Amino acid sequence: MQIIFVCHRIPYPPNKGDKIRSFAELKALSAKHEVDVFCLYDDPEDAKYIPELEKYCRRLNAQYVPKWQSRLQTIVSLLKGEPLSVGHFRSGKLRQQVQKALATKNYDVAVGYSSSIAQYLQQESVPRLIDIVDVDSNKWRQYSERFRGLRRFVYQLECSRMRRYEEAAVQEFDKVYVSTNRERRLLDPTRSEEKIKVLEQPLDIAHVRAWDGEIPKMIASHQPYFVFCGQMDYLPNVDAAELFCREIWPSVKEKYPDTRFVIAGRNPAKAVIRLAEEGSVIVTGAVPDMRPYLAGALAAVVPMRIACGIQTKILEALALGVPVIATANTVEAIPEALRPMLKIAGDRAAFVEHLLELCGKRDLPDREATARIVAEYYQRLGMFEELLADAERLGAKRLDQISEGSLVGGPR
Repeated sequence: MQIIFVCHRIPYPPNKGDKIRSFAELKALSAKHEVDVFCLYDDPEDAKYIPELEKYCRRLNAQYVPKWQSRLQTIVSLLKGEPLSVGHFRSGKLRQQVQKALATKNYDVAVGYSSSIAQYLQQESVPRLIDIVDVDSNKWRQYSERFRGLRRFVYQLECSRMRRYEEAAVQEFDKVYVSTNRERRLLDPTRSEEKIKVLEQPLDIAHVRAWDGEIPKMIASHQPYFVFCGQMDYLPNVDAAELFCREIWPSVKEKYPDTRFVIAGRNPAKAVIRLAEEGSVIVTGAVPDMRPYLAGALAAVVPMRIACGIQTKILEALALGVPVIATANTVEAIPEALRPMLKIAGDRAAFVEHLLELCGKRDLPDREATARIVAEYYQRLGMFEELLADAERLGAKRLDQISEGSLVGGPR
């Protein structure tokens, strides 16, 4: 089949949540079919990954949109009554290229990644599938609950606008995918599971196992430590890091003063960098490989108050056998079979208790057993077979319609 794949960010390298998922989808589709990729990028450094990404597709069209332009378009969208997210990921040139490609009638299926991409695949005769991953309107609602004044007003406005946009996408696309059952309920619990499907996040177990198991001396020098990892300019992560340092960490430091808290991840916001002013907190910035940071920790902590979609950081830690302490609102993002491996903290006191148990070397899990169970689970799950099956089924249906004369197709 011929597939057009449109995504809001260049899906390489797979080093953050959305790129891990979009790249995995691309790999699954391109393993059996010819895929043309259309995407955006806002960092000139991303251009160096284009040659590597081209190995996974027949054709790649990556449009550079400077950050200043995205910000300007966001303001324009605010004034026009559109969702800010739609304006942020708008590119007239990419839209033109996508429409030009679709006009050839050469594609059997169109696949979009993220709700913001729906704007590029509107009113087309080709079957369309979209993975919106998270219900963004719910994310903006949660943002609005954390702020006051103008920011709260803007976030509430974005929530309502994004909600209408998501509802339109559900109406228009042939298949809509989300990452968890919670997201499905938030999007539209009245729709059939055939229309809105849960596309569970895969995990590259081979990549996890490829690590040599050696903890570099620099990382070992931080031990004993707890780790929180992620994109550290992402608001839910910033909020989680601040909450942990303000309300949880002091109780641990008081009893175990030699213990450290490591915040590992690219682009730390100023608020995160300031947390390192307290000597027991270490902010690393971008790291070449997160695996040794996870493996060297007493546990990975996930103190999220704003819960959005999948939590790749939890899955990666579990795959290494590392204990995970997480707030209760993250549990629904984890497969039911893996939830018993988590230490769930319903409140601040429970979080502190779990941390102290590990500091005192009590209730230590069997890391090898945990890693084995996780590996077996994801080997059974595979890599987006359901997305592939749906694409093939819709593509075959379209070819049948063309052969019967009910659709007009272009040159193949």
